[in-house]
Amino acid sequence: MLYGGFAVESLKGNERAIVFFDIDGTLCRYEDTVKDNIKSCFKRLHNGNHVVFLCTGRSPKDISNDILSLGFDGIIACMGAVIIHGNEVLQNRFITPDMLLETVGLMIERKVPALILGIDEVLRTEQMKPTPLETGIVRSVEDLYRNGKLVEISSLDIEYPNVSALGKIREIIDKHSDLIEYNETSGQTRLKGVNKAEAIRVVLARYSHENLKSYAIGDSQNDIEMLNCVDVGIAMGDAPDSVKSAASWTTSTVEEDGVCNAMKHFGLG
Repeated sequence: MLYGGFAVESLKGNERAIVFFDIDGTLCRYEDTVKDNIKSCFKRLHNGNHVVFLCTGRSPKDISNDILSLGFDGIIACMGAVIIHGNEVLQNRFITPDMLLETVGLMIERKVPALILGIDEVLRTEQMKPTPLETGIVRSVEDLYRNGKLVEISSLDIEYPNVSALGKIREIIDKHSDLIEYNETSGQTRLKGVNKAEAIRVVLARYSHENLKSYAIGDSQNDIEMLNCVDVGIAMGDAPDSVKSAASWTTSTVEEDGVCNAMKHFGLG
């Protein structure tokens, strides 16, 4: 079955919505560009005067102009640690300096491939493959400083042969963050007390007087809270079962125009 889920009402007439979009596995695959049909879909969303937000594990600096050109009212980034509304930073939570230095220092020592993500940074260890928008390579903890000031880092995207191989690194991570395991060989840290849902609630409070129906669409384990906290949660067709179980409705995959199909189904775009 291409689509599925519980019966959910679509928008009627001139009703407006606020929609939160994951990026990777939802709008596109990592390092891919968005397709023309997504661009057309967003034009319809804007014509309907709907509010649209990105809600991603990426750093704001790791979002390409191709994606940003779709037009967003704001960005939730780094698993919910960073919230930007227009040009205003509503929230920027980050790992404490001592915990950051200890965690990254040990990752460097043990040659762990990792992206080191913050509001202004897309750093990587030498073992991590290059990414187009990276802001630097961290070969020692001294590379975490800019003009004598430690950078603000919210999340670590890590690769490993298996999660148990992290050993002491996992023990340190557990002091400041939770590790969201995407699969057997990769995961991303999320600051304790932080998730996409809590960030969405901050945003919704800004629009509380507008009576908007809220939607969110995503595909991975870090989207579960997000899908649960809105009026209508939409899972992509190739999302894990745990994600689909959290959703009100399931659409198709990226390759099968999942976002466009969902927006059309709910009368959004």
